[in-house]
Amino acid sequence: MLTGVIEPHAEVGPSTAVHRLMMSAAARALDDGRTEIAVEDLLLALSRDRDTGPLLAELGADEGALRDAVGASG
Repeated sequence: MLTGVIEPHAEVGPSTAVHRLMMSAAARALDDGRTEIAVEDLLLALSRDRDTGPLLAELGADEGALRDAVGASG
């Protein structure tokens, strides 16, 4: 349940870290010849990130595991 009140015209934007992840995901999409960022692009960006990459690796979701999973689903 939400307990906070959000003003009708409140602006919410990405943090610097999230912006960096989105730029990395966008670069991957462009490298693949696409103009839309897919969930897979964001997952791989997260796995390469200095902050989230080690955490994902500790959970068994390193870049290799994510690539395998993305390849299997696509």
